[in-house]
Amino acid sequence: DMVDHPNRNHTNANANDNDNAMIHKPDPKPWPENAPIWSRWTYSYMFPILQKGSERYRLRQRQRDKTETDDDDHTLQLSDLFDVPACMRTHVILDQFRKVHDSARSSDKGDGEETDVGFVMVQSLFTVTGRDYVIPSAICEFVRICSLSIAPLLLRILLNTLESHRGEMLRWSEHWHDAYLPAIGHFFLMLIVAFMKHRHDDFAFKGGLVARAAAASAIYRRALLARRIDNTGAISNLIATDSQKLYEVAQQFHYIWSCPLAIFLVTMLLLYIMGPVTLIGVFTLVSFTPLIDWIARKMVAARRQRSKHGDERIDITSAMLQGMKVTKLN
Repeated sequence: DMVDHPNRNHTNANANDNDNAMIHKPDPKPWPENAPIWSRWTYSYMFPILQKGSERYRLRQRQRDKTETDDDDHTLQLSDLFDVPACMRTHVILDQFRKVHDSARSSDKGDGEETDVGFVMVQSLFTVTGRDYVIPSAICEFVRICSLSIAPLLLRILLNTLESHRGEMLRWSEHWHDAYLPAIGHFFLMLIVAFMKHRHDDFAFKGGLVARAAAASAIYRRALLARRIDNTGAISNLIATDSQKLYEVAQQFHYIWSCPLAIFLVTMLLLYIMGPVTLIGVFTLVSFTPLIDWIARKMVAARRQRSKHGDERIDITSAMLQGMKVTKLN
């Protein structure tokens, strides 16, 4: 046993090298927070990563055709990707949420009024996500709605000009104001609509991620600090389902005010163009509101019943697994 074995030492050295390689993984690239505005709006900072991934995929396909084996060296690694932005890390989001939430609860207790847990929760989430995500996405949605409402007017002017000068050559010097200018304006308005839609989706996506991370982390931390948990199913649903609903709501939150605004603007324009006959269509549209409200209430009630059954199912499954564990250990 005291004799040295070269093969054994070589094997141990290789094992240590593999362990060190697994422990000291290459760090990903820092997020380009200070990238130019054009790069952020067009995601051009992602082009090198996409190009590298495409090149490695083609190389992997050629190697597979020759050797019929896959090589992980020809795929994107962690060091090739960007790291999560510092402002979107879970511990940063949780610290911000806890500060805002504790401050809101202490202020309500200081007033001597009963604390509304739901209102404090919504207020805290809005404070965490409002300045960086909710308000910028609202501005983008407002600009998009206004641009979509103005674009048909320019298109109408252009069509009227083409109809009145059918078969004629429209010269710039004579029709720059009623032909060329509306066409150029319509093109730039559609470009603005596309960019505003893109930026709204980007801000809403990030805001939903932050809201979901804040809620899930706060619930998980509260569960860890609790001395006893009576309903594990409810906690699982809160983390898995309700937190996900916050992310989904963030994608369509601004439709609450943008849809009525779009209806109002379109109605005013139609009244200007077509006259009072437009009110018939508006009345038909509004008449469906009670039906939609009734369907939405039925869907909410069904979801609540499904959530209760889901809590019971998770409790039963957890009890079964715990019982199997106790039986196996004993």
